[in-house]
Amino acid sequence: APQPGIRRLNIPGTTKGIMQQLNIQGVQVCFPFKPYPCQIDYMDRIMVALDKGRNAVLESPTGTGKTLCLLCAALAWREHQIAKTEAEEELQPPNDIDLTGGWGHLRPNKAAEAVPRVIYASRTHSQLSQIVHELKNTAYKPRVSIIGSRDQLCIHADVASKESNTEKVHACRAKIHSHSCSYYSTFTAHRADIIPGLGKNIMDVEDLVTAGRHERVCPYFTARELAKSADLILMPYNYVLSPKLRRVHGIDLNNVILILDEAHNVPKACEEASSFDITTKSISACSSDLQYLFKKLKDQQESDEYGEEDFGEDDIQDIANLKMLMDNLEGALDGVHLDNQRQTAKHGSFMIEFLGNVGVTFHTVDTLVSQCEKIITMLTQGGSAVGGVKRSGTNLQYFLDFIKTVFGPSPDEQAQCSRVFVKEEEKQRDKSVWTVSTTELSRKTTRTLSYWCFSAGHSMSQVTQQAKCIVLTSGTLRPLDSFAAELKVGFPVRLENPHVVDGQQVWVGVAKTGPDNVTLNSSYAQRDSIDYRRSLGNSIVNLARVIPNGVLVFFSSYGLMTGCVDTWRDSGILQRIEHHKPVFFEPKQKGGLQHTMNAFYASINDSEHYGAIFFAVCRGKVSEGLDFIDANGRAVIITGIPYPPRMDPKVKLKMEYLDAVKSQANGLSGEQWYRQQATRAVNQAVGRVIRHREDYGAIILCDERFSHTVTLS
Repeated sequence: APQPGIRRLNIPGTTKGIMQQLNIQGVQVCFPFKPYPCQIDYMDRIMVALDKGRNAVLESPTGTGKTLCLLCAALAWREHQIAKTEAEEELQPPNDIDLTGGWGHLRPNKAAEAVPRVIYASRTHSQLSQIVHELKNTAYKPRVSIIGSRDQLCIHADVASKESNTEKVHACRAKIHSHSCSYYSTFTAHRADIIPGLGKNIMDVEDLVTAGRHERVCPYFTARELAKSADLILMPYNYVLSPKLRRVHGIDLNNVILILDEAHNVPKACEEASSFDITTKSISACSSDLQYLFKKLKDQQESDEYGEEDFGEDDIQDIANLKMLMDNLEGALDGVHLDNQRQTAKHGSFMIEFLGNVGVTFHTVDTLVSQCEKIITMLTQGGSAVGGVKRSGTNLQYFLDFIKTVFGPSPDEQAQCSRVFVKEEEKQRDKSVWTVSTTELSRKTTRTLSYWCFSAGHSMSQVTQQAKCIVLTSGTLRPLDSFAAELKVGFPVRLENPHVVDGQQVWVGVAKTGPDNVTLNSSYAQRDSIDYRRSLGNSIVNLARVIPNGVLVFFSSYGLMTGCVDTWRDSGILQRIEHHKPVFFEPKQKGGLQHTMNAFYASINDSEHYGAIFFAVCRGKVSEGLDFIDANGRAVIITGIPYPPRMDPKVKLKMEYLDAVKSQANGLSGEQWYRQQATRAVNQAVGRVIRHREDYGAIILCDERFSHTVTLS
């Protein structure tokens, strides 16, 4: 490891005040405190990757200060490169004339524009808010923009009230077209005055919305404008990995250093970016919307209530043709032969053939996309509907996204690494009977057509071709060889960091049996056993009695958590747990999580309670990125091994795909992938406890399978 020189600097305007100055790979880095050796190693690897333009995969456990290291190292490197560029330009003969600044005066930010910008992406906007908080603790004050959708950033009451983001997009465009959004008007009229002022502030989404309301300017377009000159751009990483979202948000990866934090989820996000599901119900809803629009325009045409500039006979014919395509598509999906389990799986190339049979081909898709986009605008601006039901372009936009997924970049290559799955189910009664066609109302079943991409490398390859270099980091990436193989990306720069705590700060144990000597095993064959559930519950009662402060209990799934809690409630075990600590439950809906977390924290700080206990789910919201620092999390209890559901069609097809390509790609087998998914989910949940160098806690694995050699390995 390098031995950097360390100097103490007093930096006014920062939360920490006193900064350490480090020399890492010849770059001066200001750091908020004296770094641990593993942090120096981490920043050293970042510097090597950035300086040589090489991709890096860096694993460092939760609590080792990854975010601060990433921000300080990347921004210090960028400042160093700008200074080098400016020094080189000063040595050049004066050949750049600025009429306002005199001969030889360089245009503002010319050096900064030549140096790669940094895009820092994580899973969610809440995690990005934590990154903004960390950035404010540093000596660095870059120009920052945080990118979000209209869901997060629109403050126009009419637009924000729309149910879906698609409706908000088209409602926003309609307001702009009709000059009826005062926030956008202020933005366009005064952007030259507003942007420089806001650009000096480091803001998260909430800050940006607050500033937008105060200045009465649109936060959505302000964020996009700020991004044009920002040194650091923050966004959820699905905005980067999805070709559709890159296009929607105008994200250019050329001459960019891309940092993907919490990268253990990147392979899944890449696959989801190139996957899609569409149902006969959604196709029928498109047909119904088109029928409504066709009738409305024909009626207006006959009564001379429309202007030629708005639409013409060709538009009416396009609507009729598109409705016919929807009807044919629904019929073709109904015609797919299913097995006796009412499902079938096919190679990805079937999707190209299937759509070709209804007229959607490589030759016709561009015209189809243009027609859909125009008709979506007409539906969105068209207003109300038959029977008091609101019509919008949401259904047709969903179909359009499906088509763009299938015929996206390298569609033939995508088909090779994808699988098609069709299933039929009994239809659930839909209260919104006016939103579907008469044909759909008469249906007793609904079919789902799925197009699942099983190669993360397909989406990632489009990213790596553009960015200068990519840095992927998380606390749970190993084994790094298989992680890199899954993404089909070369990572010359690698690091597997140790933890900053020692063995005395963490106690780890496996509970093979409960207090009644019943084996603890949450496998599919055992998890519904009343004896097992009661034994697990009694174990948690005993642990809640002796462990102080906050305790986290993770289940393999929501279903298992609900089943156990129901059994404990009926048998009085839940009441015994609550006697020691109040119990909180992870909500399925994201809206209620913050309220639940606040109540949990308040209970821990309440002197009348012996802490609190939080029941959560592996791979859920609580296990990903939430902070249970110090007393908030003195122990984590894992109640089982969260393997993916083996009989789930998507899991089965993924495993079969990996087995089929293993010899070609030198990657994981299906079984290795299956076990690795469970291991990473457990590691993420366990990582909620130790959050910094002085923290401590216990990890209790309540499943005898954790003692098996294959699990430990």
